[in-house]
Amino acid sequence: MVQLLHVSERRIDLFEPRPSPPRSSRPGEPLVWAIDARTAVRQLLPRDCPRVYARGAPSSLPSDVERLLGSDRQVMWIPTTWVDRASSTQLFLHHLPAEGFTLEDVPAGYHVSARRVRPTSVEVIDDPLAALEARGVAVRPTKELRAVAERVRASSLDFSVVRLHLA
Repeated sequence: MVQLLHVSERRIDLFEPRPSPPRSSRPGEPLVWAIDARTAVRQLLPRDCPRVYARGAPSSLPSDVERLLGSDRQVMWIPTTWVDRASSTQLFLHHLPAEGFTLEDVPAGYHVSARRVRPTSVEVIDDPLAALEARGVAVRPTKELRAVAERVRASSLDFSVVRLHLA
């Protein structure tokens, strides 16, 4: 069974469906959004922290893996200006029951529910950067996040770019 999670900067005891963002696949529809454990590391940072995440995929070219990841299996680039905040912002990793959720986006690992959802447990993360490292993600601060995003987008790696407009 799939493990579903929701990352937040505050503890949530009951998730109420809220209107989905305009750029989502269901704009305005009231939903509870969750992410599966397979892709959750992409969200283990403060909400507004710009980031580029990449990992090798079966179809990735060895040259892309070597050039962008080196010896690391997964990499998260964040702006150097975010390092202090990213390491000191407390996050809450809410574990959610899978019942009532449907898979919305396979590559991103997004699941949605139109019903209220109560977490089964909540994990407190005091140092998100340490939590990423503990999960096998190399964190690489950079002054050039936009340039990194361009290189990663042009590669054959599995990737995610989040909040680049805030970089």
